[in-house]
Amino acid sequence: MKFISFPRREWNYIKRELRKRGFSTTVRCCKEPGKYKKGDICKTPWGDLIKIASVKRYKQAESIPTWKKMDKKMKISVKIGEIYGNSKWDYIRYKLKK
Repeated sequence: MKFISFPRREWNYIKRELRKRGFSTTVRCCKEPGKYKKGDICKTPWGDLIKIASVKRYKQAESIPTWKKMDKKMKISVKIGEIYGNSKWDYIRYKLKK
């Protein structure tokens, strides 16, 4: 089983999203594009198991569906992918594993 990390400041938001909407999303760049595949089961830092529902690759950060919802820190983090991730971002949708 894979482990998937998230910034600690996002944990409560993600947990609420999973319980309220049944899914959440994340963006992976740098060394992580290609790491997660549809169907993968991953353990979160707070102990939940999630199932990867879909993975879509983007080559422009501004094309990521949640770009406009990201705060300044998130956008800075994502833009690092231009330098260290060869301008590749995986937009991952996941849900709680039942």
